[in-house]
Amino acid sequence: MEYNGERLYSGLHLMYLGQLVIVIGLFGALLLLFIPGMFLMSLVGAMASLVGAVMSIVGQFKLRNEHQDYMTSLMLMVIGFPLNLLSNKTTGMMSLVLDVAVMVCSLAQLYFLIRANDSFFAQKGREDMIEKGKQVFLIQVLCTVGAIVLGGAAEIFWENLGTMIVLLALMSIMTIAAAIFVILYLKKSAITLR
Repeated sequence: MEYNGERLYSGLHLMYLGQLVIVIGLFGALLLLFIPGMFLMSLVGAMASLVGAVMSIVGQFKLRNEHQDYMTSLMLMVIGFPLNLLSNKTTGMMSLVLDVAVMVCSLAQLYFLIRANDSFFAQKGREDMIEKGKQVFLIQVLCTVGAIVLGGAAEIFWENLGTMIVLLALMSIMTIAAAIFVILYLKKSAITLR
């Protein structure tokens, strides 16, 4: 199957930039939340994350006609977005169920993105990039399972503020670490498939 290298680069690069903006925005929002008087700046970070999410969706949209798995990945991304918003508006068990649904959508979205990329990497004989995709997916799965376990533990220890904060901080670190691996994979994929 022939592919349009510039279109692949454009879509993957925009996804890379979008994911980078999301992580920087969320990291900034989390840090500023703990500094007195910086609540408004924290909202700016959250808005930057929303802009990054839109950039990622647009990047994925650009890829949709290049391979069926890109379209599947896009659909999962679109489904995950409102689920994520909904999970932030609920509490208790419903919030936990929605969070898990968001994580499953996110993993499936990444799986189909990597699978589509792999088909083009195979054409170029880039087994190293196929292996990198497998590693990134495994790291994402491990971090997702870890985040679910830590999130569940935080629910159990909600009365002990110190323990809950430590658990949520560890969960955030795992999530950001996994996101960094995806960001680096997207950047390298965009360059390789150009």
